[in-house]
Amino acid sequence: MAVAQFGLVGLLVLVAVALLAAWRLRHDAQRDAVRDARDRAVALADGIVAPLVTDALVAGDPAAIAEMDRVARQLVVRDPVTRLKVWRMDGTIVYADDRRLVGRTFAIEDEALEAAARGESYADITDLADPENVLEQGDGALLEVYRPIVSVSGQPMLYEHYQRLSAVTRSADRIWTRAAPLLLGSMLVLQLMQIPLAVSLARRVRAAQRQRADLLQQALDASDIERRRIARDLHDGIVQDLIGVSYAVGSLTQDPAMAAAPGVLDTLGEVRNGTQRSIRGLRTLLVDIYPPTLEQGDLAAALDDLVAPYQAKGIEAAVHVALGSPLEASLQALVYRTVREAMSNVARHAGATHVEVRLVDVPGGFELTVRDDGRGFDPAVLSASPDRGHLGILLLRDLAAHAGGTILLDSAPARGTVLTLRAPR
Repeated sequence: MAVAQFGLVGLLVLVAVALLAAWRLRHDAQRDAVRDARDRAVALADGIVAPLVTDALVAGDPAAIAEMDRVARQLVVRDPVTRLKVWRMDGTIVYADDRRLVGRTFAIEDEALEAAARGESYADITDLADPENVLEQGDGALLEVYRPIVSVSGQPMLYEHYQRLSAVTRSADRIWTRAAPLLLGSMLVLQLMQIPLAVSLARRVRAAQRQRADLLQQALDASDIERRRIARDLHDGIVQDLIGVSYAVGSLTQDPAMAAAPGVLDTLGEVRNGTQRSIRGLRTLLVDIYPPTLEQGDLAAALDDLVAPYQAKGIEAAVHVALGSPLEASLQALVYRTVREAMSNVARHAGATHVEVRLVDVPGGFELTVRDDGRGFDPAVLSASPDRGHLGILLLRDLAAHAGGTILLDSAPARGTVLTLRAPR
């Protein structure tokens, strides 16, 4: 799944970069083609037309015009150039390959005049609606190029020719079609080379996650074994010894000789009561360490036993279990650990007076909620400071994730806390 997502994201990035590169490359190709058109105008204007712009041509001498016509048609007005004009700087056309334009005056574009003043060429898309371009209708889109020249007698003039825009775009397309396969091919090869790396990385991540989950489960199993051993040793050792002491003290209180000694019976009664309190405390601790009801599969009874000792701490706890069928052993252990950690945090941090534990079925699994009315906290603290008494919750999150579930915390200062465990069966 992760590799598929990586491949999809990589493909989308590849398409986006390819489109951007295509637009940029085509833009640069068109810019280069326009520059080539300006260079062509410079060569034609300076090398061919300027030496023929004599005073006779400017004056409209038929022989001079005929000579320009002959040269222009042979060397200038040929594909892709479709029209040639020579202007005076006042806007009068002194020569055009179409004689109908000779002697007419039009407004020259300001950009062309500014470029001419700087001694530079100027190129732009032809506006066929301009009066000077009325004879260019039917030739399709055109690119007009201006070039400042000087007549034979030193008079500033302006050379202009038109060429088909399709020739410019054709040049740009040639550049694009040559560069695009190399660009796109190299990007595709790079993407294909990254996929094996992504697969390898995903496998390593999954292996690390499995190893982490296995180590966590081993630690929990070892913890359960150790809890069982401690509970057994306490039950079979200290608890039995204390029970023996309690019975022995009880027997002494029945001895008439003891009754004759002043204060002895009172002392023995205190010892017996203290011993029985210790036995009850140890049994409560045994239930907390390793609940026998959970081992027998009675999760509701185990949760009741778990929250019962908190009554003595002033915390009213209610347990509600409504499951259609029992959970498997590993999920029962997860639920028990979650409630135990939540109750421990409530007792240590929340200052709550009421806790509600609910375990119910939901579609596809179950949901456990532990809700308290305590002081609440900022859940971001768990991520920022896992070493400040909240490591248990982070470990529970790993356990829940290993079982395919999630643990969520909803809390805020002065608003209590709701811990929710959701997991599939």
